[in-house]
Amino acid sequence: MDTNPMVQVGTSVEKLPTTQRTDGNIPLDGDSIIALSLACGLGLSSCALRPSVATANCEATSSASGILTEEQVAVISEKADALLDIPLLPSGLKAVLLMQAVKTVSLQLDRRLTHEQRQRVQALDVGAVPPEDFVEELVVTLRGAIDIPILDQPMEDEVLRVVLKAMLADQSVSSQVASSAAKSTISAFRALKDPRSREALVARLNKAVDLPLLDEEQEQALFNKVVDIICIAIDAVIPASWMTVLQSSSKAELDAFSEYLVQHLQKKLEPVRLLSAEQTHLIARFVVDAFLGWLVEGGVVEECFSNNVDKLRALRQRERDLESELEAYGIQAIRRGSMFLRQLSRVQDEKRVLKEQMSPKEKREAGSLVHSSQR
Repeated sequence: MDTNPMVQVGTSVEKLPTTQRTDGNIPLDGDSIIALSLACGLGLSSCALRPSVATANCEATSSASGILTEEQVAVISEKADALLDIPLLPSGLKAVLLMQAVKTVSLQLDRRLTHEQRQRVQALDVGAVPPEDFVEELVVTLRGAIDIPILDQPMEDEVLRVVLKAMLADQSVSSQVASSAAKSTISAFRALKDPRSREALVARLNKAVDLPLLDEEQEQALFNKVVDIICIAIDAVIPASWMTVLQSSSKAELDAFSEYLVQHLQKKLEPVRLLSAEQTHLIARFVVDAFLGWLVEGGVVEECFSNNVDKLRALRQRERDLESELEAYGIQAIRRGSMFLRQLSRVQDEKRVLKEQMSPKEKREAGSLVHSSQR
């Protein structure tokens, strides 16, 4: 198991000095220092702990509770506390550890569970302890989600085991686990499945790819079939549980993933004999760029719309969606809130630039839509 460089695991509690926090001069005893180090190991705060120096600096950071509310975190933590015994660990410190573990597991369940695992969660009997084999499967899935330097790997696994049992035995929590990715999935596929966007995407494909042996209606039918194939393929290859992970990935990671996705979709289009390899690659790249644009950036991909008025209308709707998301998440999900703020800023910038580029005719056609979207 990785060792947190901020913590000297071999140092006993008695040897850790009482120190002062720089932000409030609050005395910290040995137990408190280790409690802060645990938060550090869980990735929920930014701490620097050096037992040899009589200073411990900790910058408090907000942590999201994943699919759980703060009240649910407290209830699940109490249940887990009653089920778990960690020898030689002070009871107050165990409570801190478990509360942070519940928050972290809540976040990781939202990100790591497969569609099949979510279905199994949904099928669990109300209030019943989940089957041991399923709990062990989830422990393997989530192993590494928490890193507590003071505990060895078997004890970390036991913490995961107990937290999972406490969470999944609660009906309200298990139903949230089963359905938490649904909203992300809907918004991610909007660019491909919304009738208006889909029609515009097919029209753009029709212009980009020339098929001289087909007339206009035949081309339209072929590209509709192509988009159907791609939608099914993307739906199959990207589980709902991947959505939030993809949204937080770096540009380099997304570029690499998009290349893989293009190759995968190009293979799915091979049975369409009227398309050459170059054409299937162009189509796959076209649709992947549109899909990732919606999924990751939360903005409006230009290729999905046939004119500026449609694009402005979509930007306005996306702006409303993001504002609603911000209001819904509130204080309980600061990290996700920050993500939506960045997306909202991007959409507003796109609106501003688009309105500057629109011709007088387009502005007149947009009419009241332009005025209602002004801030």
